[in-house]
Amino acid sequence: FAKLGLSAFVDTGTAYSKGQRYGDEPFHTGIGGGVWIALTAFQMGVSIAHGRGATTRVNFGAGLAF
Repeated sequence: FAKLGLSAFVDTGTAYSKGQRYGDEPFHTGIGGGVWIALTAFQMGVSIAHGRGATTRVNFGAGLAF
């Protein structure tokens, strides 16, 4: 009837504009985790992520699972 889960993640990446060199741009890393619950066809969860040297953000999501 219901499932409960935990997640953990690490992400590293960079972005650059046209005319800039990929190799000249710094890479940024974020780490975080979350918890989710799925009830029949409805799923919702909350995640917290922190960028190293940056701010902490909270994300809440909900929707239909199929």
